[in-house]
Amino acid sequence: MEHNSENGKSSEISELKKEIKAKSAVVEEEKKSINEISSRLDVENEKISGEKAIVEKVRNEANETSAQVSKMKEEADKAFAEAEAAKIAAHNNIDSIKNDDLAKFKNQNKPSRNYFLIFKLFYLIFNPKEKLPGDDIIKELPNIKNKCLNLTPTQIKKIMIDRLYDISWITPEFLDKVKMYTEFPYTDPKVMKNISVECKIVVCYFHNLLNYKRLYDKYENFMKKSQKAAETAATSK
Repeated sequence: MEHNSENGKSSEISELKKEIKAKSAVVEEEKKSINEISSRLDVENEKISGEKAIVEKVRNEANETSAQVSKMKEEADKAFAEAEAAKIAAHNNIDSIKNDDLAKFKNQNKPSRNYFLIFKLFYLIFNPKEKLPGDDIIKELPNIKNKCLNLTPTQIKKIMIDRLYDISWITPEFLDKVKMYTEFPYTDPKVMKNISVECKIVVCYFHNLLNYKRLYDKYENFMKKSQKAAETAATSK
């Protein structure tokens, strides 16, 4: 009887061992499956983290570009305001010119050498595409008078104002022809103080034109940069 009992227990133990072994194998398979899932999750998390970093980088770059666009727009608005102020000042300067002074200027029949140089400048302002007149006063004066001085003071002032409101004629070629008038003595206040009123009118008008052109070019430059930055920001979204 005892022998049979021991055999029964041994059989039960063997069955338990088999069952434990089988369950252990299942557990190992589940562990393996869990490890594989965990590995895949780690890979996905790395991808998500990388994508988040890219999104954050793009967002930061977009915010930076947006700030740059805003700054450029502010600079453009400021430059435009300065240009407009310069144009208004130049216009007021023209309005303040006395017709008698313009008449005295245009009616000079025997101008001095210096006076004639101002005639040449005035001629180029009214005829920007023409070549610079020569230095022969007797030869050149009739053509100059015919093309820009054979008008009434009121007509001359109107053209001066028209030139101010459309500065597309102030090209690099024109600036090259009038370069001497952007240098000494025409830029020296002390010298300009001593020239005749009528000549001072022309030189002052010329420098007002250039100042407005400079400020307007500055405004356009800021606008181009602002538009380019805005386009860059739009394509990066």
